[in-house]
Amino acid sequence: MNETFDVVIVGGGLAGSSTAAVLARAGLDVLVLERETSFRDRVRGEWLAPWGIAEAEALGVSGVIDSVAHANLITRHVGYDETLTPDEAEAAAVDFGALGLPGGGCRGVGHHQLQEALLVHATEQGATVKRGTSPAPVSPGPTPTVTYTLDGDEHTATCRLVVAADGRESGIRKRLGIELHSTEPHKIMAGMLVDGIHDWPSEQQAIGVEDDFHYLVFPQTDGRARLYGAWDVADKHRYSGNGREQRFLESFRLSSFPEPGAIADATPAGPLAGYPMTDTWTDEIAVDGVVLIGDSAGWSDPIIGQGMAVTFRDAHLVTDAITTTDDWSTAAFDAYADERRERMRRLRYASAGSYLVNGFGAEARARRVRLREKFTVDPMSSPTVTALIGPWVFPEAAYSDDAWNALVAV
Repeated sequence: MNETFDVVIVGGGLAGSSTAAVLARAGLDVLVLERETSFRDRVRGEWLAPWGIAEAEALGVSGVIDSVAHANLITRHVGYDETLTPDEAEAAAVDFGALGLPGGGCRGVGHHQLQEALLVHATEQGATVKRGTSPAPVSPGPTPTVTYTLDGDEHTATCRLVVAADGRESGIRKRLGIELHSTEPHKIMAGMLVDGIHDWPSEQQAIGVEDDFHYLVFPQTDGRARLYGAWDVADKHRYSGNGREQRFLESFRLSSFPEPGAIADATPAGPLAGYPMTDTWTDEIAVDGVVLIGDSAGWSDPIIGQGMAVTFRDAHLVTDAITTTDDWSTAAFDAYADERRERMRRLRYASAGSYLVNGFGAEARARRVRLREKFTVDPMSSPTVTALIGPWVFPEAAYSDDAWNALVAV
């Protein structure tokens, strides 16, 4: 069966669905091909930075985010840590609301729930969405085609442009021979959704280190939270085997918390899954008739929580390129490619800074104290501030070798 569309988007996750919504709203004939018939919790990023909220607003999907069940506005950050008493950590808390950040702070939102909501939104905007499709071989060129199978029938969709939004293991990227570069794993991270966090302020996130455990707590509403924990790569099987969920929760019974059981006594509400922490990127982001967005084009190390923001930024730039010109050649995406290349470089700097601050052992603890003193005097010198405000507020010099060497020397 042959079909014709303006744009075919392979992948109906956050990148694909938000892109489809914008293009369909602009009057283009859009097809979205999604493998999953329903989305499930696969332990993805569930923290949206303020600069990502601004990108979502530009796409016209911020209201969709806030409509998701348990979506939460986070306005306060506390760095409970082994180098501070709980009172000291709370005295140094950061009030996001007072900083004038987009959206008033950060968002904690269920990833798979947001995927579903955005795909429904894309349909409402006029996109054609087909779910349960087989992997979609793409033939690039001036008039690209996508061949897919649905309910046992083979279809070929001809279009002007294919948007590859098929995720980390992008089959399209691999078939096109586009190389994915990667850093070495910094840590192993696992995540789990939990319920029963009723003694924890819903507006308060927390990130810190105790012993050899780097924890992150991102609350949603109604006593729900997404927990992440990171540890040394050499101990990659720490939470394997029977009882791993409870052992993971017990790792949050931290003396640096004002109530050590506030998180540890929660109830698992989803799977526990872990993965190595890396930054990845591509040098090539578009070929004739195909452009990559979201994780298919590489991702920021999850330790700084930039996944959703990067995705919405990609969708913003690509939809702008498509809707402002009739030239959809590879050259039309040069500005996007250049911007993304530098954006991901700056985010790699920020993630390296996070590991510098949140290391394990006596030397790392001493460095963390020194860096905290520096950041108290000059908050903008912290590389992780980029995670809140985005990679374009500071000048290029802030991400230079000289800036890094000055940070390491503290």
